[in-house]
This record gives sequence, structure tokens and C-alpha cells, in this order.
Amino acid sequence: MPGPDVHHPGIGLIVLPQERWTTRRQARQQFVARLSRCFPTVWMNPPHQRTGIGARWRSGTPEWSRAESAPELDVFTPPAWLPRLHRPAGAAALADRLRLGRARDRLLRAGARRIVLSIWHPEHVGALARVRHDAVLYHVNDEYSYSPEELPTSGEERTLLGRADATYFSSRTLLEAKGPLARRAVFLPNGADCAAFAAPAPEPDDLAPVPHPRIGYTGWVKPQLDWELIGALARARPDLHLVFVGEISRQPGMSGRLDALRSLPNVHFLGGKSSAELAAYPQHFDVCAMPYLVDGYTRYIYPLKLHEYLAGGRPTLGTPLPALAEFEGVVAVAAGVGEWSAAVDRLLAPAAGSDAAREARQAVARAHEWDALASRLERDIVGLFPAR
Repeated sequence: MPGPDVHHPGIGLIVLPQERWTTRRQARQQFVARLSRCFPTVWMNPPHQRTGIGARWRSGTPEWSRAESAPELDVFTPPAWLPRLHRPAGAAALADRLRLGRARDRLLRAGARRIVLSIWHPEHVGALARVRHDAVLYHVNDEYSYSPEELPTSGEERTLLGRADATYFSSRTLLEAKGPLARRAVFLPNGADCAAFAAPAPEPDDLAPVPHPRIGYTGWVKPQLDWELIGALARARPDLHLVFVGEISRQPGMSGRLDALRSLPNVHFLGGKSSAELAAYPQHFDVCAMPYLVDGYTRYIYPLKLHEYLAGGRPTLGTPLPALAEFEGVVAVAAGVGEWSAAVDRLLAPAAGSDAAREARQAVARAHEWDALASRLERDIVGLFPAR
């Protein structure tokens, strides 16, 4: 049940994400953790596959739990007898109705009189017909085809865009591409926990042995990074040390890409970290890097690390993504190894590390604080149900 200080107990949220609730704070966790202080909220962990029923029984995971990092949030883990079914279609729909019904009943018992579906992926379009609700919010936080080639908007997503009371787009390119299909389109960018990333922290033990200058990246180590650029820069500039802090994606081809780099003495992979640990790394980089490929997928992203880097105040360099264009005063942009090498040298110069330059970066980050962004969303949700 919600805590006594929930601001709007009469409005309940059912959150339909792609993944289980974890301590890793992506945009959806950042927003939902804060919204759970305002509304009774259920986070729906994805159901297990039918083949995993035994493992679900043995896990001992309770059906309902509270997240340590978000103590007001109800986390629902479907019981063993409610797995994900794919066929027959009727049984799959019934299982979905039962899962959603348990979440709705939980919110009604908590005092909610209005139920809002907060949908974070088009795979949940079926929920529109499977649980009684009063409003729908759809969050387009990514190009959900994940394709490097431009693809048409899927039928499922078109349905959500047309049915949602409001659709929130995390990048302006997503807004431009899909906003015309939405009933109400809102630009709501990613943000940062500025206090966490700006607070001085000791140098992490695994980073301390890495020599300066350090060109650092934090986040998923994944195929969407420009590995040709990264390898070329490492070979052309042996004086620079390229540091990657984050879990390595298991997508095909990743091991081969990284094997060629692991042999280089100036490339360092430090592994995954918790969200709390991660905040200490950027402030000990000399340059914070966003070395993304530029393709049909990344043109739609708004990197979560953008404002985290800026909150730490360190010089920041990225490839020419559309999302970075409006931040040219605080983020350097370069394409190709020659431009990157020259840009790194400029960012290592004293002027780029001055107090004035640091303050300019941190001011931009503060304008994108998660608390302020979540407050905008809170006001929108309350506005769905004007007082009679």
C-alpha cells in the first residue's frame, strides 16, 4: 500500500516496462521512483516464460515487494501459475488480464479511484483491451525497432499513439517523426540526478591505476558505439587512455569487436557498476565521451549520460547526434578520428577545465534535473482528471 505522504492517493498508476525493477536507473526507473511518491504505483515485472515455471516456484520471490530505492513503489512479480503465454491466443490474453487485474485491484484497495496505464513499450498495446482504466500515457523513450535502418512505425505503436491521452517523447527527432501520429505529443527529455554526479567522490579503486589523460565512457558497452572510431583513436593516440565503465552487451558480434581492443594497452574495460557507484567515474575522467555511431537508430536517441556528464562538470565530447546539436556551447562534437583527436586536445587545454566552463555545463544539467522533469509529469497526470 502507498505511504501516508502520497500526494494524490486517488490516482493509481500501472507501469508497463520492458524489464524487471532493478537498481539500475534508466529513465523509466527515474520517473517512476519519483511518481510513486505522488501516486499509488505498481511496477509490473515481466512474466516468466512457461518453461521457467519451476525456476519461478523455487526462486521464492514474493508476488508483491517494495523496492529499497523506491520504498513507496509496489513491484508485482507474476506468480508461477501466471507465466507469459504465446498460444493459444485466448489463454495468453486471459493470463494478461489476470496479471493486470491483480495490479488494478491492488491500487483500488490502496484508495485509487482512477487508473492510469503508463506504457513504456509498444509490446504492451494489448493492455488497452485487458484492464479497465481511465487514461493512458505512452512513453517513447527510444526507437523501439532498434534498427540502424529507417523503418515505418509499427501498427502496435500507431495504435498506442492514437489511443494515449498523452505521448511523451525523449528526443526532438522522435517527436518530429511520430508526434503527428499522437493525440497529444509532449517533449520530455532525459535528465540527471545532479547532486549525485556533482558531489565530489573519491577516485574509484579500479580507475586509479589508469594513467591520464583519460577519455571515459559510462553505460552499456554495446554495438551502437562506433567501434571503428574507438579503435582508430586508440591506435592513433597511444598517449590517450580510453576507459569504458559498464556492462558489456551480449548482442552478436560484441566479443569480436572487443577482443581486438583488449590487446591495446591504452583501452580499459572496468565492468558494470551500480547506479550509485557509476556517479563517481565521470568526475575523474579528463574528457567524458559519447562515441556513438550515427545511423537510423541513434539519430533518435537522447543519451541518458549527457546530463550526468554535464552535472559532473567535466569536458564532454560526442559524435554528431541530433540530440547534441542544441548543447553545442557545453558539448564538443566531432566526426572521424582526426576531428576527435583534435577535439580531445582542445578539451584537455586549461580553458576547457576552467571554473566558468564547469559552471556552464552544470547549469545545463541543473535545468534537466529528474525531480523537475517528474514534477511536469505529475502535473500532467493530475490534469487528466480536473476537479469537479
